Amino acid sequence: MSNFDAFHKHAESWSKLTEEGSTILSTVDRKDVAKTRQAMTNVIEKLRKVLEKMYEEYDKADESMATTLRNCLEMYDEEFMVKESIQSIVNEPGFYTQHHLGGLTALWSSEAYIDKEAVPF
Repeated sequence: MSNFDAFHKHAESWSKLTEEGSTILSTVDRKDVAKTRQAMTNVIEKLRKVLEKMYEEYDKADESMATTLRNCLEMYDEEFMVKESIQSIVNEPGFYTQHHLGGLTALWSSEAYIDKEAVPF
């Protein structure tokens, strides 16, 4: 399996975890955040592991593929930081309203745009 194919596999895992996180966020009970806290922590940890695997593929890539993978990694890195921030907000009861939660869920669900002409995912 090439670095690119492996990276693509990790990107698919990332998308599935993003969906899982969206589902969790859409069912948050603000009166009982303990359940949500654990579920979101699990998703964040899985996303971190996927990101680490993406970095491993980047480290193994030859020069021709390294630039493409680096550009993708930068997007996933930024997305991870946003998702971590959302998790920290949701972990604090009373720190957000139901309206905020809707916005956070939408923000969580958005994924990095990858130009499929430039990067044939």
